[in-house]
Amino acid sequence: MSNNRTFGTQKPDKHYIKRPGVYGVALAQQDDETQKVAVVKVPFGYHLPGGGIEADEDHEACLKREFLEETGCEIEIHHPVCVSHQFAYSPRSKNYYELIGTFYAVTITGQIATPLETDHQLEWLSVHEAIRKLSLEYQKDAVKRATSNP
Repeated sequence: MSNNRTFGTQKPDKHYIKRPGVYGVALAQQDDETQKVAVVKVPFGYHLPGGGIEADEDHEACLKREFLEETGCEIEIHHPVCVSHQFAYSPRSKNYYELIGTFYAVTITGQIATPLETDHQLEWLSVHEAIRKLSLEYQKDAVKRATSNP
């Protein structure tokens, strides 16, 4: 797994809430040249499927739960891609966060349910489009690393 990277700048006078999460980089080959990345479109931007780890979960259980809730899909988890941090301010919650993301290469094996999170829409974007549209730098970086796309 690649070395940790940190995005954003931590402001010394602010309290940051640590938010560990796991995220999946699901790739699909559209044709010989075009690789697609699964992203979730939400009202405030684009994100990789995944999210915060609950107290009773390990990474695998969390990632499978998040994919099911956000996309209605089951996944197969392959290998870790990277662990990255991002310091960010959320205007919605008015909090500062230290986002700690562990990113995994995954395969979507099928849709088995209707997503529970009705404001989340699964979209398949080209690698370049996903990197351009993802809202968080540490998620953009994970896609770059998973696809060797500088």
